[in-house]
Amino acid sequence: MVAPAKIESPIQAIERLAPLIREHADASEAQATLARPVVDAIVGAGLFRQLTPSSLGGGECDPLTWFKVVEAAARIDGSTGWCLFINGYTGAWARLLPEGESEVLLREATTIFAGTAFPLGRALIVDGGYRVTGRWPFASGCKHATHLVGFCTVYDGEEPRKGPSGTPEIRMMLAPSSQVEIVDTWDVVGLAGSGSHDIVFNNVLVPEARALPFVPSGLNRHYQGPLYRLPFFTLFGWPIGAVALGIAQHAIDIVTELAEKKTPVGTDTMSLRERPLFQLQLADATAAVRSARAWLHSAISELADIAEAGGVADLAARANGQLAASNATRSARAAVDLMFLAAGGTAVYRKNELQRCMRDVHALSQHALTSPATWQQTGAVLAGFPGQPLFYL
Repeated sequence: MVAPAKIESPIQAIERLAPLIREHADASEAQATLARPVVDAIVGAGLFRQLTPSSLGGGECDPLTWFKVVEAAARIDGSTGWCLFINGYTGAWARLLPEGESEVLLREATTIFAGTAFPLGRALIVDGGYRVTGRWPFASGCKHATHLVGFCTVYDGEEPRKGPSGTPEIRMMLAPSSQVEIVDTWDVVGLAGSGSHDIVFNNVLVPEARALPFVPSGLNRHYQGPLYRLPFFTLFGWPIGAVALGIAQHAIDIVTELAEKKTPVGTDTMSLRERPLFQLQLADATAAVRSARAWLHSAISELADIAEAGGVADLAARANGQLAASNATRSARAAVDLMFLAAGGTAVYRKNELQRCMRDVHALSQHALTSPATWQQTGAVLAGFPGQPLFYL
C-alpha cells in the first residue's frame, strides 16, 4: 500500500522556503520590491491563499495560525512577512465581491490583490460601473499583484453619494494591474523590499461587480465560515504586530548567536554572552517579545472564539485586539533597540542583518494601524467613550 502524501502546513512551507527568502533578502531591498523567486515560491506553496475559502481551493486558515505564519516569515525577513500579511489578505477581500466574481478571481492560484485603505480616489457613477481616478501611496506588493485596490468616495455627478448613515459612500475599486500605473516612490530606510509604491488609477472603468462595499449586499456561499465573521482589522491591520514580533525575534536570534563568539573590546577574557549587562538586555528583550506575543495571541483567540460561536465581537473585544497589536509593535521595537545596543559596533555593518531589523521595525512602527495614536483611541474606549468608526468595521 502506498502511504498518502504528507500535506505541508503553512508553517512547514515557510520553514522550507527560509533559505530562499534569506538568499534574496538583499535583492528585494535593492529592487524595492519582493524578489521574483520569492514571490513565485510563496505562490507555489499556496501561502498567499491561506485566507481564501477552502471551497475555492484556499487554506481557510484559522486566524491564530495565520498570525504565527506571518510572524515566522518576518522572522526570516521583515519585508517578506509584510507582503505575506498584505497580499495574503486577497482571499478575505473577495468576500465583498459577488459570488460569481470571487469564483472567477480566486480559482486562479496566481491571483494577488494589493492596495491601500486611504479613501483618496474619486469614483464617478457611469453606465455599467464607475470611472475611477486617484493616486494612493503605500501599496505594498503592488509590483507582483495581479489586481490593485483603491479606496474611493463615490460621486453621482458633482456630489458625493450618501451611504445609509448619511455620510459619503466609500467603496474599494478593484482593477487588473495592467490598467493601473505604478509610480516608483518606495525609496525608504525600512521594509524596502515590500515594494510599497504609489498606484494611480487614471479614468479606469471599474464594473459594478468589482466595486467592493464595506458590507456585502448578499451572502456569498464561499464565505460562511467563522474566519469571515471576524472584524475587518483582525486580519487586515493587526497582523502588523505579528510582523513586528517576527522581526524582533530575528534580532534576538542574531545577537544570541553573536554573543557566543564576540569578545567586546576591553574584556579580552569575557565573551559578550558572559557579560551581566548583555544577560540583562537579552532577558529584557525576550520578556518584551514573549509577553506581547502571548497577549496578541490571546486577543486573537478571543475574537476567533466569538466568531466560531456565531457572535459578533463587541467594542471591548475589538479594543483589546487593537491594543494587543499596538503593544506588540511597540514591544518589538523596544526589543530590537535593546539587541542593537547589545551588539555594539558590530550592529552598524550592513553585512549584519541586525541593522535591517532595526530599520524594518522602525518603519513598521510608523503605520497608522498600530501607531501611538491607536493607544489614545483604545484608551478612550477603556475610559467609557464610543470607539472610533474604524473599530466597528
